[in-house]
Amino acid sequence: MKKYVMGFAIASTLYIGLAGCGGSSSLHSSVASSRPSSPAYDPTSNQLIPIGGQTAQQAGLTNKRIDGADRTIHAFNRMLWSATRGMDYGATLELWEEDGTNLLPDTHAMEGKPAIAQFLASVDSQLRGARMQQFVLTCHDVRTSGDWGSEWCDEHQLVTFADGRPPFDGGGRLLLLLHRSADHGWRIQREMWQQLKAP
Repeated sequence: MKKYVMGFAIASTLYIGLAGCGGSSSLHSSVASSRPSSPAYDPTSNQLIPIGGQTAQQAGLTNKRIDGADRTIHAFNRMLWSATRGMDYGATLELWEEDGTNLLPDTHAMEGKPAIAQFLASVDSQLRGARMQQFVLTCHDVRTSGDWGSEWCDEHQLVTFADGRPPFDGGGRLLLLLHRSADHGWRIQREMWQQLKAP
């Protein structure tokens, strides 16, 4: 298995990382009971909001260089952070357009929601009992033009496993092409991801 933990990209980091930390293809226990509660967010707000008594930045979300760009991408980034931190694969899938494409190193392009859902299901089956202890997402250079937007983000996560294996500590860099859907929400049209060394 390749060395690729969640957004989609972030699922990618953990997926890749399972091989690097000696993971087998079966980590079975209970996901739902071990996952932290997803923080609340307001998708209509342009302001950073408290998450568990902290600002989004204190909790692990930072947006940089957004002047002149559509600040509603803040809301998308909060949803991405929340889905990832909560290891909520359903919420992650909802952030994708029906015909979205994901590009990971050394793999075929994953085109469309069914392919993306299949990938996320395979990650979920290997992470049962895992817990996201820390997730930091820092997004840069947000740009928009009409209903299209782009940004690049660095992500870092610390994940512990129910079977006593050493924690996974890894990260990656993702490039996102976003499209504003008919409901005015931003969704991922294209994503590229590369692995980074843990800071």
